[in-house]
Amino acid sequence: MPELKQKNTSISTQALNTLVESYLHAPSPALAKTLHAILAEWESEQEQPLPPHILDKAVEQSPVAISITDLNANILYANGCFTEVTGYLPEEIVGKNESVLSYKSTPPEVYQELWQALMAKQRWSGVLVNKRKDESRYLAELCITPVLDSHGEPTHYLGIHRDITSVFALQQQVKNQKALIETVLDSIPAAMAVLDDERKVLLDNQAYRKLVGDLRGKEAAHLLLDEIGKEDAGFAALLERRQSFQDIEVSCVVREREEPRWFLLTGIWFREQASTADAFFSGEKVPYLLLVAQEITAQKQQQELIRRNAMRALMAEEERTQEVRETLAAAVYQLESPFNMLNAVLDMLQRREGSNAMDGTLLGVLGEVREQGLSTLKNLHNAIPNATATEPATLNLNRIVHDVLLVSTERLLSEGIVIDWQPVPTLPPLYGWEPKLRSMVKQLLDNAIEAISASDESRREILLQTSADEGWVCFSISDSGPGIPEALRLKVFEPFFSTRAPGGGRHTGMGLSLVQEVVNRHAGTIEIDPDYSDGCRVLIRFPVDKQ
Repeated sequence: MPELKQKNTSISTQALNTLVESYLHAPSPALAKTLHAILAEWESEQEQPLPPHILDKAVEQSPVAISITDLNANILYANGCFTEVTGYLPEEIVGKNESVLSYKSTPPEVYQELWQALMAKQRWSGVLVNKRKDESRYLAELCITPVLDSHGEPTHYLGIHRDITSVFALQQQVKNQKALIETVLDSIPAAMAVLDDERKVLLDNQAYRKLVGDLRGKEAAHLLLDEIGKEDAGFAALLERRQSFQDIEVSCVVREREEPRWFLLTGIWFREQASTADAFFSGEKVPYLLLVAQEITAQKQQQELIRRNAMRALMAEEERTQEVRETLAAAVYQLESPFNMLNAVLDMLQRREGSNAMDGTLLGVLGEVREQGLSTLKNLHNAIPNATATEPATLNLNRIVHDVLLVSTERLLSEGIVIDWQPVPTLPPLYGWEPKLRSMVKQLLDNAIEAISASDESRREILLQTSADEGWVCFSISDSGPGIPEALRLKVFEPFFSTRAPGGGRHTGMGLSLVQEVVNRHAGTIEIDPDYSDGCRVLIRFPVDKQ
């Protein structure tokens, strides 16, 4: 059956009776023929043109102001909504020119554009400032269309307009609030940005845009979030679950060959009503991330300076203590040899006791000397300062080497030595005593500096490297000094042995023996590389996190 058109929806009673009668008594072919005839009659009725009074009522009852004018803009017709908007009754406005609604604050250029479009037989739309009958002003969103005859010539103008004053006020309020929000955001020194669920930046402030400029167009939010992800494997899952986070420190290199800049990141997730058509009834909400990046580079540099000075003072104290320990240990070591000889003499005289009076007198004198000597050795032992007691912990060897280099910078510069520091980016953890490991690296670095200083080589370089090798943390230090002869590569680890000339160093020759003691305490290995010919290279290996 053809679709019923909503024009004339009534069917005559006679037609309905005929249809029912045919349905009850006629065989099926007759029913089909009767139905066809009735439908043809009904469709013929539907194709009649829309009654004029329907069109009149539609225009009169339209919710927008409609007016029809002649070509001189004299009003010939105005509907009911026109009266509601302007305050003019039909009998008051018909015959008057549309200009009675015009207000002087509308620029003349707008009217010139309007009439140019109408003269060209084109539709014009725009906004005018109009005045009502009571002289109050309102914003009229207006559309004027030329009514053309069969020859394409205009005969009338059809004007449709509505009062958008409240809409304009709301729009301005939104703009003002947006401007206020942007002003407040721009006054905040921290970089702020709002990201959608696809990490697209929708709103930012001036500090954020400056940071993007420093990054030469790279999206700062992406860089900072990615940097956190590199340092914290669980951060990606945190973002995936849309969980907020607070005060996470992250560093990134903003410009090449510059020190890293530090930021304190806070992320707050919130949801907003979706603006799509589908969300009108569903109330769907869209997640957004407010990212706040507060730069703390200056604070971190200050903290690092304080830490560096404290480290320098601590290491200087450790070094002074170590020098005292070495000096006293050397004194004890040197005194123990004569006392061993004295003990041997006493043993011999005791075996000969009674042979003559002189031996007895000598034995008594030597016994007193031995007792006084043992007391002196005991006092020297007690005077040796103990190393600072610390608890073992999980450490990063890269950080320890970095700290030693920081406190040794001034000496390296004064000696004109070039440092090449090549740490592996990711180093397994090492379990041990930080002060001892720091003292080990410092001792090796001091030995390398003194070896280069005593050399006539023009090349003055020290190379430090770390690496990981199947459960081992490896560290090596190479210098361009004269090197160590093969015959002495084991002897240098003996206490009080030194390849330097007497008075050629600040230490007593306990350096490498103490280094070996630290390595042994951490279950590691140490050797002088026999295949290195450009100076000296010391190789050290520690087991990974072996407690």
